[in-house]
Amino acid sequence: MFNFEKTSINAITKSRRLYQKHQHLPNIPSAAEMVISGNDLHQTDTKLLEKIEELTLYMIELKKENQQMKQEIESLKKRQKRTSSQSKKR
Repeated sequence: MFNFEKTSINAITKSRRLYQKHQHLPNIPSAAEMVISGNDLHQTDTKLLEKIEELTLYMIELKKENQQMKQEIESLKKRQKRTSSQSKKR
């Protein structure tokens, strides 16, 4: 089981850089390697499930951040509205 607590945004950024450089995910063999070496389906399934879990947990974190930003935006809008209405009264 993948433990998201041990993974940071930096690790995801690192994965992105490695993907751009090698054209496959870290710890996942490339298609060319699989053609040459064959494919252990059990091992591949395990690694893919880890990636799915990692991405799911990452999406949950992004959703929480998104909700926090929405709340902050609403709070700022309300404050701006109050400030604007107060300045109009003067």
